[in-house]
Amino acid sequence: MPQFHFNVRTGLMNVDEVGVDLPDIEAAMVMANHDASHLLRDEGEHLYADGEWQLEVTDAAGLILFTLMFSRCCAPAIGSGR
Repeated sequence: MPQFHFNVRTGLMNVDEVGVDLPDIEAAMVMANHDASHLLRDEGEHLYADGEWQLEVTDAAGLILFTLMFSRCCAPAIGSGR
């Protein structure tokens, strides 16, 4: 079974050293979406410290298979105070 690593990049890289064995890339995509939703719920304020963050999924060799990218853009209506 292939191994996938879920790395979080917020300016710094939080590397998943252990990885997860999953049947295929589709299962890795489902897990990435699940992990991202939990990160947004639990760590949202910290993840957007630089305005954006990424969840990068690699194979066991470190090859990037896909990346989920998140950014926060404040509308002009809220002013520059936030």
